[in-house]
Amino acid sequence: MQKSSYIGPITTTNRAFTITGNATLDVANGLTFSSQIVNTAVANVTKTSAGALTFSNASNNLTLNILQVQQGTLNLNAGSYSPNS
Repeated sequence: MQKSSYIGPITTTNRAFTITGNATLDVANGLTFSSQIVNTAVANVTKTSAGALTFSNASNNLTLNILQVQQGTLNLNAGSYSPNS
């Protein structure tokens, strides 16, 4: 399982990243990804910690088994989310 943590101040980044398997995204304050996010495997993604995580790129098209928010907020401002059915 991949785990990525961000504990800095609220910010926006244009750095792209790829989800290659099950992942936990831990955001303490606020983080916006304006870049493209690619998932290469149908995966389970969990958002943890109190901060807001935002995916704002119109080209983001995530296909996931489970997208779970345990704490905080997840904003999907553009693109699409398709649950694997």
